Amino acid sequence: MAKKILVIEDDRDVAKSLQAALVRFNYQVSMAANGEEGLKKIIADTPDLIILDILMPKVDGYDFLVTLKETKGRGGNVPSIPIIVTTAIADDSIREMISKEEICAYFTKPFDLKELLDKISEIIGKNE
Repeated sequence: MAKKILVIEDDRDVAKSLQAALVRFNYQVSMAANGEEGLKKIIADTPDLIILDILMPKVDGYDFLVTLKETKGRGGNVPSIPIIVTTAIADDSIREMISKEEICAYFTKPFDLKELLDKISEIIGKNE
């Protein structure tokens, strides 16, 4: 069964590129344009991994992480899901967030797609 990846990304070009690459490697991909939409998708169908942008409209990546953590803390039906952050932010605040929020990895945009795919494979495995 194909591993499920949820991509939460507001930049359509980045989202489409990620989707095309992930599908090419036999991952099942769902898309969300912001954190609010992403939370709804997680509740409807839990992914094996989340690729999360930080700067987005409505509910950004920071707020998404806080809400996800609160939902788990209240006994919500949300399991621990590995998260990879992709962001244009390259400062200490992102490093601090990663250590606090248990992020598996982060990639600064523009990122190397092969490195991202290798990290995904390392975290959830390859699809055969």
